[in-house]
Formats: sequence, structure tokens, C-alpha cells
Amino acid sequence: MLAEAGFRAIDITPLDAVIGGNDAAATLELALQIGPLGRLLREHPEFRAAAIEDVRAAIEPFIVDGVARLQSATWIVTAAA
Repeated sequence: MLAEAGFRAIDITPLDAVIGGNDAAATLELALQIGPLGRLLREHPEFRAAAIEDVRAAIEPFIVDGVARLQSATWIVTAAA
């Protein structure tokens, strides 16, 4: 897609890292605010109470010594015009 748009020297580098650092409560609140779930809950706040326990259960395995440690996967894309 970038090449078709006229870019050159295209490079894609994966960056896998552990992210987090918040406690369980802050991680739960963040998870309820971002991404598709966050959008759904902003548009339909009546679903928030029903989502909380499921999200809490989903993040629990990633809480280590009281702090969130989540695996992230990112692609760093660079190109020249």
C-alpha cells in the first residue's frame, strides 16, 4: 500500500514488549475506556456493570505482584516519500 502510494525505503519492524505498570483497579478502568469495548460502553453505558467482572477476570492473569504486565505487539513502519 505504501509503495503504491509512492513511498520508498519501506521498513517494517516488529516490537513486542511488556507494557503496563498500573495496579489492577487502574488497569480495569483503562480497559473499560479504550478500544472497541470502550466505545461500546460510551455509547451504551447501561452495559458497563455487566462488563466489569468479565474484564476483571480477563486481566487478572496479567497482574503480577499487584501490577499489570501485558504483552503488546506493535509494528514500527518507516518510509520515505
